[in-house]
Amino acid sequence: MPVEKPVRVLFFGMLGEFSRLVFESLLEFPDAEIAGVITAGHKLASGSRKGDLPVRLAGPFHVADLARGRGLPCLHVDNLKGSETLEWISGLSFDMILVACFSHYIPSTIYQLPKLGSFNLHPSLLPAYRGPMPMFWQFRHAEQEFGVTLHQIIDTMDGGPIALQDTHKLVPGCTGLQMNQELGSIAAGLAREFISALPDKLRLTQQDESLASYQGYPAPSDFSLDINSTARDAYIFMKGTQHWNQVYSIKLGNQVFEIDRAIEFRENERQSSELINMKRGYSIQFRQGLLHVRELRKVMD
Repeated sequence: MPVEKPVRVLFFGMLGEFSRLVFESLLEFPDAEIAGVITAGHKLASGSRKGDLPVRLAGPFHVADLARGRGLPCLHVDNLKGSETLEWISGLSFDMILVACFSHYIPSTIYQLPKLGSFNLHPSLLPAYRGPMPMFWQFRHAEQEFGVTLHQIIDTMDGGPIALQDTHKLVPGCTGLQMNQELGSIAAGLAREFISALPDKLRLTQQDESLASYQGYPAPSDFSLDINSTARDAYIFMKGTQHWNQVYSIKLGNQVFEIDRAIEFRENERQSSELINMKRGYSIQFRQGLLHVRELRKVMD
């Protein structure tokens, strides 16, 4: 089917560089026109289960502020279940929905509205790392390759057919805030490529469910370190999640310690004991390599 340009986009986003970079890219893109903006979330978004940690979203810019500054129709929501939200959306004229970081499930009554469909930019290489916090879990598992997937929205969270993907190699020491910005730039490029190539890019590829994984919101126990892993993996995880401002724990012998910041790792070095107090910080022996941390304190029994 022919697609008229510019494509009118209803954009869903929130606080953070990922949303901002995609949104600002589309504002300057001649093949797209923002028809309206739906936003959610503030600096903290609570987890969905008891014991979940608050989600700290990166970046000083909220898409709502940017949209209002451009005089665009903008609606901030706490959920998408109300009839008033559906009425507001139905009053707009748009060809597709594009989501770039959004904290609420989008029901079929909304995602089935546009003629070109509804699509989500997800910061992982789907079908791996479905769920609300994919970047956290990729750092948790010290993945060497991150990425962004543009996929169609269906009832299954992050399970829709894939239109485009792009990979991004992790550099050890990259923070979560840096990765959020780097993946946001990739997502912006994918959005522009997808829209400019319509209708050809509507040929989608089904996800391989045998490769799918889902992770929810992290709990405090997910910030524990395992001395039987590598110092490199621990360093990648700590640097990537330090903006959460959580305390990390590690068991050395029969004692549990809390540590706060990773300074560096030495991949193939060994020391005479598991823990050495240095002039600046502490050195911890892992199965492979040494991790230098800033502060360490015993957890009282």
